[in-house]
Amino acid sequence: QLATSGDSESSATARGATSAVANKMPAVMPAVVRCAFFASILLHAAAAIKLPTFISDDMVLQRSPQRARLWGRSSCQTVRVAHSQAGRLLSEPRNVTVGADRLWQVELDPQPAGIGHSILLEDCEGQVSLENVLFGDVLFCSGQSNMEFSIHQDHDREQTIAESTKYPHLRMFSAVRTSADEPQFDIAARTKQQAWVRSEPQSFGDKDFTFPSALCYYNARQLYSFFDGKLPIGIVGSYFGGTRIESWSSSDALNDQTCGGIGQLGEPATGYQARRSYMGTAGHAHSAARLGEVRNETLYNAMFSPFLPMRFAAIYWYQGEANALHAPEYACRFPAMIADWRRKLELPDVPFFFTLLAGYWDAHFVSTRAAQMHALGLPRTGVASAIDLGDKRNIHPRFKKELGRRMSLATLQVLYGEKVDSFGPRPATAELNQGAHELEIDFGPHSLVFLRASGSRGC
Repeated sequence: QLATSGDSESSATARGATSAVANKMPAVMPAVVRCAFFASILLHAAAAIKLPTFISDDMVLQRSPQRARLWGRSSCQTVRVAHSQAGRLLSEPRNVTVGADRLWQVELDPQPAGIGHSILLEDCEGQVSLENVLFGDVLFCSGQSNMEFSIHQDHDREQTIAESTKYPHLRMFSAVRTSADEPQFDIAARTKQQAWVRSEPQSFGDKDFTFPSALCYYNARQLYSFFDGKLPIGIVGSYFGGTRIESWSSSDALNDQTCGGIGQLGEPATGYQARRSYMGTAGHAHSAARLGEVRNETLYNAMFSPFLPMRFAAIYWYQGEANALHAPEYACRFPAMIADWRRKLELPDVPFFFTLLAGYWDAHFVSTRAAQMHALGLPRTGVASAIDLGDKRNIHPRFKKELGRRMSLATLQVLYGEKVDSFGPRPATAELNQGAHELEIDFGPHSLVFLRASGSRGC
């Protein structure tokens, strides 16, 4: 039972600890002694190395120049780490000291993009082996339902799933919906077969809002193709439909009156305590299923904090619909959260990309888009516009493939320094002729190439 997929920590834990003592079992053993022996195995298993669910076989770790991290829990004094590729040790095994809180963490030597890595972790109780590990660029995707919107719902789902095997080194981890009152060590996976899955037909959920995120996948697929499959891509999806930005923000971000250091746009934010009264009072840790249960900080604690030691190449965000009635406040909350996430991750320069809300009947979205754009005052930020991809009768537009392409262009420009046009029409000048009731707008060079010629139901 310890090794089932329902265990919130690595199922490899129990297997590793059991294998360390299984060879000691005599061929013939009385029943009572046998029971005592297996009880000993379970005790060993409970005490062995424990890893977060998302540190597992087939994972993608961040390539150089960053130093990928591994971490976990152990009851022993040290954990021995051996890193190899294709059977060859890449460096001398090292011993990592376990802290008084039973936590340990190690930074691996920087690695170029590549496949076929193995990492052996061993303590006094047993060992865990991580196989088929890749080094590449790891992308973190978060937000509410339009980020959670899965390939199963997308307009191009049949072709996308059929073509999924063309991206063998694209790997995906999708976190469950959950919330907590305190920062968490781990989070379970939505997928049943294993935590990290490959890009292949059986890796796509067969229901709405499951896995993987359509926007996240299409963006990753575009980047994978741009680099001719030579750069492994890992996507980590952690999203929860219908949620406000306050639930994804720490208390530090909620109390930040500087708006991430770029100042306020419009009305000032009302303060952390005022927002708590709006969302409800924190009371207990729980597995959230209804929007009313998702309070301030609880998604930050449950769906972001577990990934804090992880190294990422970029972060992607699609959210804002749930905050549409409070756009001036969002203009401060959003950059404050970005700055706080970067600080907590210890990645001050990690690029942060977001989606400009799609066209929809709600007039509040206009001011929300202006609030979103205020975050571009932070360095190394990028945006992909979905305004012409919207559907005025559906808040979840189905054309995520084109949005993923636009997001990949923003990524190529900001993260990789490519000279590409990454945004749609931007007015350069405007002149109003009141007598003729005409407004003449000049757009910047190349900025019209993104417009859909046929328009859309929402625009």
